[in-house]
Amino acid sequence: SSSDVHAGTREASWFTNNYTFHGKFIFKAMADDLIENTWITQAEQVILMGGSAGAIGTEANCDYFSALLHDFNPDIDVRCISDSGSMYPFSVHTQNCYPQLLEYTAYNIWKAESDQSCEEDNPSKLPCISFGTAYRYADTPI
Repeated sequence: SSSDVHAGTREASWFTNNYTFHGKFIFKAMADDLIENTWITQAEQVILMGGSAGAIGTEANCDYFSALLHDFNPDIDVRCISDSGSMYPFSVHTQNCYPQLLEYTAYNIWKAESDQSCEEDNPSKLPCISFGTAYRYADTPI
């Protein structure tokens, strides 16, 4: 499990109160393990799914996971399900409540990596932390 929505890459430091955030590395290791030790690359369809915080991790890693599987088998139908992730309009929150600011702060503390194509187009990463603004960069059905 990961306390950084499977997106963090930060080493422990004074900045993190000596906590390590390696969720992205955990996700990559899990994907590598599935490829090495299961039949996943021979499947007709693979679905990556997460709920709540896991859904945000699904959003952040969906295209990476799909590309990795397609390197082994370009015919796999890869899809992702984000159940209660970050796809919601920011305008529905209470006045003076800015959830994107909280998400942005957490992503900076974790040194999080989200969708690569979104981050390449947006060096600030701000539009990439919520699927509500990053969805247009998704190549994999989600």
